[in-house]
Amino acid sequence: MKKISTLLLVCAIGTAQAQITDTYEVWFNDTVAYIDAKTSSYSGIGINQTNAGGGYGYAGYAQLFEAPDTVNIEGVCFYGVMDSGSNFSAAVKMYDGSSGSPGAVIAATTHVIPYFGSGYTGAMNDPSILQCAMFTTPVQWEGDYFLGIENFTSSDMYIARSADGDGAGEGLSYTYYKGVSDPSFDGWYDMFSFGAGWDFDLIIRPVVSYRSQSMVTYDTTVCLGDTFRLAFEYHLDDSLMHNKFYNPNYATYNGYSVSHQFDYGDMTGLTSDTFHLYTGGGFKGVEHMFSATVSSWGTTSFDSTCSRVVEVVDPYFDIADQSSCSGDSVYFVADQGYDSYLWNDLSSNDSLLIETSGMSNGDYTYYVDYELNGCFSSDTMTLSIGDLLVNLGGDTTLCLNQEVVLTAGVYDGYNWNTGQTTETIQVGPFISPGSEEIILTATQGNCSGADTVLITVDNCLGVESLQSNEVDLYPNPSNGYFHVKSTSRIKTVDVIALSGKVVKTVIMSDQHILDITDVADGVYLLEMETEAGMLYKKVRVIRWNSW
Repeated sequence: MKKISTLLLVCAIGTAQAQITDTYEVWFNDTVAYIDAKTSSYSGIGINQTNAGGGYGYAGYAQLFEAPDTVNIEGVCFYGVMDSGSNFSAAVKMYDGSSGSPGAVIAATTHVIPYFGSGYTGAMNDPSILQCAMFTTPVQWEGDYFLGIENFTSSDMYIARSADGDGAGEGLSYTYYKGVSDPSFDGWYDMFSFGAGWDFDLIIRPVVSYRSQSMVTYDTTVCLGDTFRLAFEYHLDDSLMHNKFYNPNYATYNGYSVSHQFDYGDMTGLTSDTFHLYTGGGFKGVEHMFSATVSSWGTTSFDSTCSRVVEVVDPYFDIADQSSCSGDSVYFVADQGYDSYLWNDLSSNDSLLIETSGMSNGDYTYYVDYELNGCFSSDTMTLSIGDLLVNLGGDTTLCLNQEVVLTAGVYDGYNWNTGQTTETIQVGPFISPGSEEIILTATQGNCSGADTVLITVDNCLGVESLQSNEVDLYPNPSNGYFHVKSTSRIKTVDVIALSGKVVKTVIMSDQHILDITDVADGVYLLEMETEAGMLYKKVRVIRWNSW
């Protein structure tokens, strides 16, 4: 038996709104060797319009087959040889078999039978004499049909038949009787009325193709956060496999095997799961890899891959919260390009205008619902109404003859209690100890706000001289690495610049080392909290390569 393994794959699309159905349709060819499976001994039978007697002849032979499901009849294979004359074109035909005998001709072609020389002695199932004739157009058929070979000449042509004699009474093979001088008996017979019957089957093999079909249905778009699902179906004209003409194991046939895998296009690998949850939006190339194995006269396996692009819609955006003063106009602006917007005031633009005039200080909540490609989401924003926030920093301690620069930040207007109206002012230097409050009132649109910073001026050198015998740091100056000797345990050390700003605070886990190598070169006042009280010491930090 020769297996023809040609496969035809059709990957078709059917759309219904946002859904796609991929159809994988495979027509795979099979040469039905049912008669061969029954046959252990082959013999030849002559086929022409006149036999040795000359008055009549067996001019054609036909074999009955059944198609319990729709098949394509592609052609016929048989063993044939010319025993005299030369190469010869025999007629090959398909007949309607619905009446139980060869009826109307459904398809016909011719095939050249080679001449092997007088007296062919080879086996009648020798591959060298296997003939296959294909119809010009395959015939789609369901039901009974006959395939026949005919020779209405006197040329000696032989085709193979089963010599086992088990065809009697089956009514599967028919002979076309041709009377040369008396045409009254011309026609197809499975048994003559006067008792001469045929107890053989003809070695005729239909060349057929039958369909396997799988379908995958899914949405072309999915919303991020939703589960993407596939619907998978497989169809085979399975009754064929339960029919003896198409499957030698029809009595024990237990079905075909199928498998499929999906690549969802997001680097998560192959899976047989028909559902998937994407973690990011965008266009994803989804691949479906499908395999099926069907056993009949041989085992046919086929693999197919089809790809589709699925859009994972990420509709989410985040509108920032805002702060304002009463009387300002505030806009909340959404991302553009969405299909619809619905704000809490029922407006449908891509932005929301809020006039805050008359609104009391406090927090106000707004929201927007929006839709993109059938995906819906929402965002909630907070508008805080209140006074302008002004921050000058923390209170500052300075030594005599030091100054500090205060920076307010960017506002529309500035009003310092020193009389200045700029963003930045310098306070100091001071020539005597004491304290001073610096107050700024700033304005921004309809908003105003104020902040106060306390400047404390200390006679730092006097404190150090009174208590210098309590603590010693050396070397001084240094690169910032000091050895410490103290009569009291030191808890913390604040390193204060000449501007009065605390640039570093050191927790003294090691009572013998003070490391401030990460501060800039300069003179600093050390404010040390000890178990006995506060101590002060002036030090200088200088890198050796800058001397």
